[in-house]
Amino acid sequence: MHSDRPTQGLLALVALLLSWLAIRPYLSQAEVRAATSVVQYKVALVQGGGPGDLEPQLNNLGKDGWTLVSCPNGFGYCIFKK
Repeated sequence: MHSDRPTQGLLALVALLLSWLAIRPYLSQAEVRAATSVVQYKVALVQGGGPGDLEPQLNNLGKDGWTLVSCPNGFGYCIFKK
């Protein structure tokens, strides 16, 4: 007669492994933190008729940590990132 012992052993092993996989997420929680290098963007209206008018506005934005990304024609709506 054919023995079912090896089949039962394999089924028990599979059941044990499946149980371990089901319980594993509850055993240890990995600490999750937000990314530290989050990039923020800002669109600001930079007005002025010449370079002397733009400089104070750009300096104020720079003091707050904003870096100029794009500014068409040197004035108007400019894009900054932090």
